[in-house]
Amino acid sequence: FVDRADIIELQRLGMGIGSHSHYHVQLTPLSAKRVADELSTSKRLLEDIIQTPITHISFPGGSYDTKILKLAIDAGYQHFFTSDWGINTHSQFKNQVFRRTSLLNNVDIEQFASLVRLRNYYVRQFGFQSKELIKKYLGEDRYFRLRQTLLKLAR
Repeated sequence: FVDRADIIELQRLGMGIGSHSHYHVQLTPLSAKRVADELSTSKRLLEDIIQTPITHISFPGGSYDTKILKLAIDAGYQHFFTSDWGINTHSQFKNQVFRRTSLLNNVDIEQFASLVRLRNYYVRQFGFQSKELIKKYLGEDRYFRLRQTLLKLAR
């Protein structure tokens, strides 16, 4: 967690500041009004702190759909970050909806090099697509509860 002074210092050091919603909740199950509130409150608070327009948002849990994307555009965001795994292609740049690769704290230098060099790209893409199918089958709420339980067991 960061406070106002931390955000100002991060910006002063050259870090780009973007939104991650106000309460860091999964947006897809929420009503359109609640999503709009999450997006606009976060944007407004950050803009007040750094005195610069906030145009980037990273969706909590990387979760979004066309409803969330439209509400984010309506709120004034221009660049969108998901947890969709893979390479950003022309399509992502055209729509400004970008994929990311998560790096967890247990990734060693060899694993990092493998990610950068796209080793086993199709195996990883298959894993991501499989996870998305499971998420679709279970529903996002049950999927995220299962994920949290598995992450706790892995610790």
